[in-house]
Amino acid sequence: MEALDNMSWIFSKTQGLCFSIFL
Repeated sequence: MEALDNMSWIFSKTQGLCFSIFL
């Protein structure tokens, strides 16, 4: 469960970073 939550956090961080670069 912790690993899944960590993956979700990493995915969210990566998505936010890509979004910033896209803008």
